[in-house]
Amino acid sequence: MAANKWFIFRFADVEVRERNYSIAKAGQVLPVEPKVFRLLLYLLHNSRRVIGKEELLNAVWGDAAVTENSLTRSLFKLRRLLDDDAREPRYIETVSTVGYRMICSVEVLEDAAGNPEPAVTRDGFDAGNPAAVSFNGGHEVAVSDSSSRADSGFGGEAVRAPASGERARPVWFQWVAVAAAFAASLAFLIWHLRQPLPPLRILAYTQLTNSGLAKYAVGTDGTRVYLNTVEPAGIGQVMVSGGQVAPIPVDLPDDGEAASDYPEVWDVSPDGSSLLVGAGGDTAGNSTHEISVVGTLGRPVRLLTKAVSAAWSPDGESVLYSTAHGDIFVIPSEGGKPRLVLSSSAPPGEVQVVSNLRMSPDGRAIRFDMAHTIWEVPVGGSKAHELLPGWRTSSWKCCGRWTPDGKIFLFTLVERPGYRFSGQQIWAVDERRGDLGAPIARPIQLTSGPIVWALPFPSRDGKSIFASGFTFRGELVRYDRESNQFRPYLEGISAEFVAFSSDKRYVAYVSFPDGILWRANRDGSGQVQLTRPPFYPKNPRWSPDGTQILFTDLSPGDVDAIYVVSSQGGTPTQVLPEDHEPQEDGNWSPDGKEVVCSWNADFEGVHPAGRREIRVLDLAGHTVSTVPGSRDMWSPRWSPDGRFIAALTHPAQALKVFDVQLGQWTKVADGANFPTFSADSRSIYFIGSEGGHGVFRVPTTGGKAVRIADLDGFRTTGWYGFWMGLDPDGSPLLLRDAGNDEIYSLSLDRK
Repeated sequence: MAANKWFIFRFADVEVRERNYSIAKAGQVLPVEPKVFRLLLYLLHNSRRVIGKEELLNAVWGDAAVTENSLTRSLFKLRRLLDDDAREPRYIETVSTVGYRMICSVEVLEDAAGNPEPAVTRDGFDAGNPAAVSFNGGHEVAVSDSSSRADSGFGGEAVRAPASGERARPVWFQWVAVAAAFAASLAFLIWHLRQPLPPLRILAYTQLTNSGLAKYAVGTDGTRVYLNTVEPAGIGQVMVSGGQVAPIPVDLPDDGEAASDYPEVWDVSPDGSSLLVGAGGDTAGNSTHEISVVGTLGRPVRLLTKAVSAAWSPDGESVLYSTAHGDIFVIPSEGGKPRLVLSSSAPPGEVQVVSNLRMSPDGRAIRFDMAHTIWEVPVGGSKAHELLPGWRTSSWKCCGRWTPDGKIFLFTLVERPGYRFSGQQIWAVDERRGDLGAPIARPIQLTSGPIVWALPFPSRDGKSIFASGFTFRGELVRYDRESNQFRPYLEGISAEFVAFSSDKRYVAYVSFPDGILWRANRDGSGQVQLTRPPFYPKNPRWSPDGTQILFTDLSPGDVDAIYVVSSQGGTPTQVLPEDHEPQEDGNWSPDGKEVVCSWNADFEGVHPAGRREIRVLDLAGHTVSTVPGSRDMWSPRWSPDGRFIAALTHPAQALKVFDVQLGQWTKVADGANFPTFSADSRSIYFIGSEGGHGVFRVPTTGGKAVRIADLDGFRTTGWYGFWMGLDPDGSPLLLRDAGNDEIYSLSLDRK
């Protein structure tokens, strides 16, 4: 707000004078608490707009440690003051779970400082006296008339000659008065600087792309936004004003240790001339990639290093990167010897994932993601600390980026950890105060609603935010052999992991993306809800007698575990709570006495990534046995006749079948996903890409795999990004993507 610029707000019979901090109703001035008045002012300044609770807390209380109870109490007092009813509001409307909105018609008049209202008298002084007091935003400021100003000293206080018989004040007294006035002015300045700034907010959303294909943006050169496309995999660009995505061909060198088939852009240089591109992964399977510097037109290429994460420094002279052990280095962008910035806290030989590295625009600090939160370390420092300690500790925070001036720090927050469709939104830390003012301790939520946001980053002028926005929805479809087309099934509900009871009378499925397990009649009628959040069941399986349903979800220890729930409803229980190693993808034996599942075992203390095996759990005795030769295998399926167990190798995804009677494995296909036995156990269906993307069928004992449904151009979605099952007639079921996946530009109001 400009200095000495105030407003008068009028609605119904209420008049609010901002400069005088006064509320009059039907001509009568009402007593009002300061916080209540500030709350009303903020609502009036944002009339007709829904204002979130976090935004109101920041605007009215600043960095004070208050809760929503303070906001609720102040709203109650304000409504009582205005004679407003929350159930039938005339002035202030409650928007459920979101915030509040001023809904009445408001007249706004400028109350110019040059034409002040009559000053309030105090201590015997009135508006005609040089030391009269007026109120500016609720803070007392001394004013004087024009005649006294000519002879005034510091602060506008008149200096006059003593009257006859009056004792003259010594000179030192005048200097003390000047010093006191200066100290008071300095104190007011410091107080003013520490007041919360107008909150950040998003004014407008502009969709830049319209392909619907999976993609995510990572940076801009001011003219173009650079992004990675998933289908087909590659690097692309789109103008900042929007349009078609244009691919950028990149030919990366291959040193023989890493595949470079699917390069991804990780960052754009500060001058916009070069990209950081990562590709491949080393043979240790620890997610390191070859990092190359590539021109924005795709050439030239310079192999720089191997890293888990990498980003440019603000001056473009060097590149930050992290190793699989979690050490952070900086290396010249032209190549050279790397310098250690921060040593990992992990024991030697262990993996510690450090990602989304960013250096502040002033080059003084580095922020990064680790263990689902954001950390900071001074450049040249030796110890990292959490950026927001104690704030929303149960949520996941990631992917932070500074605006170019270093004043705003953007990041995303996931409210429901482990559930990737939980409304990930964009938040910001306002750091505009610098050293003189206290930064707002409570971050500000910038987005809300059904769109899930990822990887926000600012425009070159800091006035916009580019981000990937997703809305998740699917359509359940069934492959019709006669027409060779996929058609809606169960009226095209958004559901996956569809499974049928042994008698084919009932169906179980998980709704997408809310993750609720339902039981229904085969035609979809008679729905019964079996689970509620925070459960998000995966791969439900009916018991042979139809009384129970097995599924996979996170345990209280945040590792995958197998649960069972009654098909009539009830509380899910963990099948093997005493075992703390991850278990997933449970399947019943035909007699219902055993369960086969994938066990993510920790072999000889080695990190468990990629170290799996297939185990069988005896439900009666709670004993566990390992299927011979199943090391590095997962996703098991027990055939309906009990003779075979199918599973996938990790990470090659070869489909193998274990003959329970012969005790041996046979490879029957390559590159398989979601294997499913036919009802007669003679065939296995799966999603594959050998000879074209599609649904394949292969004999259980081995033979040629036949593609029975073409999936080229078919967009899938779901918890894992795709899923396949069979209906009672043996026809493939899939979840077709009916959501939205685009790049947006968000206009940021910083005031």
